[in-house]
Amino acid sequence: MMRSLFLRIRAPREGRRVWAVAIRKPALNFVLKAVCVIGLGATLVVIFLLTEQTPEQTLSLSGMAARFIADGVASLEAAVARIGSDALSGAFAWLQAAGVRRWAHTAEFFAVGLFSSLTSLAIFGRSRRLAPLAIGSLAFSVACSLFDQTHKLFVPGREFDAQDLLFDAFGYVAAVAIVFAVGGVCRMVRRRLSAPPPGRHLRDRD
Repeated sequence: MMRSLFLRIRAPREGRRVWAVAIRKPALNFVLKAVCVIGLGATLVVIFLLTEQTPEQTLSLSGMAARFIADGVASLEAAVARIGSDALSGAFAWLQAAGVRRWAHTAEFFAVGLFSSLTSLAIFGRSRRLAPLAIGSLAFSVACSLFDQTHKLFVPGREFDAQDLLFDAFGYVAAVAIVFAVGGVCRMVRRRLSAPPPGRHLRDRD
């Protein structure tokens, strides 16, 4: 009698707990999707507004950024000099010659690749293979990069710069590769954890 009373009391509590988990999971998924979409939209808006700047405004912003990172660059240059590697010195000289403005493109389109990849995974990741999603994220990032350079043609004093496309690619290719590599590892781990232990089907037959 006491056992049946305990089961009657416990059952509603467990039912409420299941309903709470069932409600919480879709809400969490919706929040994750919204964050990814908003992050992607905000990144594209920022890039659009930066492209709308005049050359003078762009140079001023680049100068501020250059002064901000000057100390870090000096420290890195000193470290490279201590190592004494010609390859590292040549690579560092190339990075410096590229300038802050071009590496800003890499940072901007890293964000584009990051949020486009996260958005595709959040919306389609459970039902589709990762390779088509990665290709779609890359294609979207390429389209955004081309649109950004084409947009410059309509801004006085700006022009299409093919070298910027290369620095854009550095950013979004790295982001897409990182996101989908991590996604692939997580999916593999999830499958292994959900797979039955070896020999279980034989024990079930017995």
